[in-house]
Amino acid sequence: MERFIDWCADVLKKAWDIKFKIRKNDEEKFSLPLLVVIILMFAFWVTIPLLIIGMFCGYKYRFEGVETVSVNLNDLSDKASLEIEALKKKYES
Repeated sequence: MERFIDWCADVLKKAWDIKFKIRKNDEEKFSLPLLVVIILMFAFWVTIPLLIIGMFCGYKYRFEGVETVSVNLNDLSDKASLEIEALKKKYES
């Protein structure tokens, strides 16, 4: 039981240490601990549309404080931002 509690504490600490950062024009606008973002995902019908609208408005999302991950979420976020920019330019012309 003690090992499980230690594991839970370790996971919560890592989720608090990892930051979800919102940037626009290479300037940090907002930063939240990953734990807060996970909690906000329970209200996904609000959170997901806001993230998508933010991408259309030129905001980019990053995770900082991540040691090693098997999937680089920052690269995925950058690719999504580039696709949104290309889509915007296509419909602006």
